[in-house]
Amino acid sequence: MIETKDLKKDEAIFNVLREYIKETKNILFEGDGYSEAWEKEAKKRGLSNHKTTPTALKAKVSKKALDLFKDLNVMNHVEVEARYEIELEEYTKKSRLKVGCLAILPVTT
Repeated sequence: MIETKDLKKDEAIFNVLREYIKETKNILFEGDGYSEAWEKEAKKRGLSNHKTTPTALKAKVSKKALDLFKDLNVMNHVEVEARYEIELEEYTKKSRLKVGCLAILPVTT
């Protein structure tokens, strides 16, 4: 990314950042991720748009995701499944805690 070595440190950093921005411009969305605009943009880009945490977590254990993790030697099937179970359990526990707090809130106020 940096062809010449006679650049000042700040110039070199800005050059690298400029290149990263150019390379990632197509994947950046700087709008509201909860809006209809994002739903349309995600569909246009061919991206999934999971509305809930459980469905988003389920995507991590899809065949496509499992194959990707395996091909890149990131995690094997067992490791991915274990992480999924842990994250789903954590989500469930937090949700139950929040509901419990909401249930006692009217009593204590």
